Amino acid sequence: MPKDDAEHVTTQLTAFTEDVMQQITLEVTAQLGEDTPVDTGWAQANWVPNIGSSHTGTVGTKESVTATAQEEGIAKVLATYKLPAIVFVSNNVSYIERLNAGHSDQAPVGFVQIGILKGIQAVEKRV
Repeated sequence: MPKDDAEHVTTQLTAFTEDVMQQITLEVTAQLGEDTPVDTGWAQANWVPNIGSSHTGTVGTKESVTATAQEEGIAKVLATYKLPAIVFVSNNVSYIERLNAGHSDQAPVGFVQIGILKGIQAVEKRV
């Protein structure tokens, strides 16, 4: 295979993989937000994607919920994600582990793991 052909294939594969990673990030973030039990919406708004490391801290408060960091994280992933970076989707509210353990009747035990799997499966159906 000529060098130019190999470079073209590598460039196309890299672009495809980066696009799939972006899609997975969007789907997983959306699915986790959809599946998170809602009282005030604070836990739901704290699913924040970030490149290279987990988002630190929480966004807003129970009394003043904002999805700004979530929206900024999504925009950052869409605009700047490049291989071989790792994407994290994290939630740092103090009670997210209790919610995932079944503390709320609104979501099953392990809803986080289920949401990640559903997000990945949604992208697999498209690619």
